Amino acid sequence: MKKKKTIIVAYDFTERGDNAMDHALIIGNPMQAKIVMLHIYSNDRNKPKLESRLENKRKEYTYDYDIEVALIKGNLASSIKQYAEYSRALLVIIGTKNPLQGFERIFGGQTLKIVMGGIVPFLVVRDKPHFKTLKKIVIPISFDFHNKQKLRWVRVLSNYFNIRVELFVQNEHNIEERADTKANYLFAKRYLDRFKIHRKTTLAPKGVAFRESLIEYTHRTGADILMIMTSEHLSLLDHLIGADEEFVIGNEYKIPVMCVNPRMDLMQFTDFF
Repeated sequence: MKKKKTIIVAYDFTERGDNAMDHALIIGNPMQAKIVMLHIYSNDRNKPKLESRLENKRKEYTYDYDIEVALIKGNLASSIKQYAEYSRALLVIIGTKNPLQGFERIFGGQTLKIVMGGIVPFLVVRDKPHFKTLKKIVIPISFDFHNKQKLRWVRVLSNYFNIRVELFVQNEHNIEERADTKANYLFAKRYLDRFKIHRKTTLAPKGVAFRESLIEYTHRTGADILMIMTSEHLSLLDHLIGADEEFVIGNEYKIPVMCVNPRMDLMQFTDFF
């Protein structure tokens, strides 16, 4: 018997936690997935009260869905990733607020710390869902070798949703990078065609920063999700000027962003065979 999929929602009793739950219900329903409302706490004295609050919140959703709760003591960023790996979750959904500012940017925001480095992808949401089912996903294509890993997650989602993929291809000036980008695009094209996933290709405009044109394109096409690869490491300079992940996650249109980490172990999921 095939194991039931698990989607984890990082829940903190705020509006952003509710937004994450709403996205989980939409994505998890066609999969008949189990949804786990995960809360991370630090003080044992608060545990009984938190257990009661979490259980009461679960009951608000349980009528039509398979929902469980989990209360874990520990560090927010590391505990979410560890629990996701332990439970072999398919996806973690977290809600966040406004883009990082000031010292939070310099020392690294909590959202980036949570998202980066895990083997399970994260869907970061900043508003209520604007879609009732997944129909359109934008995937940026650049010279980065890890680009190919995003396509496997598209295939997983295509098993449950009739999705169309918008390939947004970076317009490189460097000849070597241009060749790598072309190779990644051709791989994506063949991969999507192989699994009969609808696609459209758009070349990014020249003279505009790729990450900015990517956000504008995603907004203009009305896509439901933007899927990106995260960096393996962020330097101090990245924090000072703003890493691409931070810019994309904090986009002004509040588009949900699915973050895929390049070090994840894809072999644990049978969907990838």
